Amino acid sequence: MTLPVSVQRTRGVQLLVIDYKVETMQAIADATGTATLTTKYAVDPDLIWRGERLVVQSNSANKLNLQVTDGSSAGAGGINFGLRDFGQAPTGFSQVAEYPAMLTLLGGQQFTLIATGAAVGDIVGASFQYAIMMKVPMPE
Repeated sequence: MTLPVSVQRTRGVQLLVIDYKVETMQAIADATGTATLTTKYAVDPDLIWRGERLVVQSNSANKLNLQVTDGSSAGAGGINFGLRDFGQAPTGFSQVAEYPAMLTLLGGQQFTLIATGAAVGDIVGASFQYAIMMKVPMPE
């Protein structure tokens, strides 16, 4: 008996941009000097976010260590498989990340930026520009 083959396996799928967003976030550094910024929503289960640009700025007098994650928590030994990008924001300068190959977040994941090294009460802000995409069957 031959089972039917799904459309995606017979023709393939393509990614279709259905919207563009720019989301701004802000957080205040806690007692450990950590500010955690997250998007308002997680990625819809049927969609994909493709990050194009991230700008981070702060009023901190300290150099900040930045981690971009998919919202996953750290695993054993402090390893975070949700880490998508990292860098440093030098004192007095904004940090810019451009993603020519795009930063991908799948359904259920949530863009999260973790800034460490700040002083208590320092403010960290970010602007994240991304395309919202949907998988659609390839035309015949």
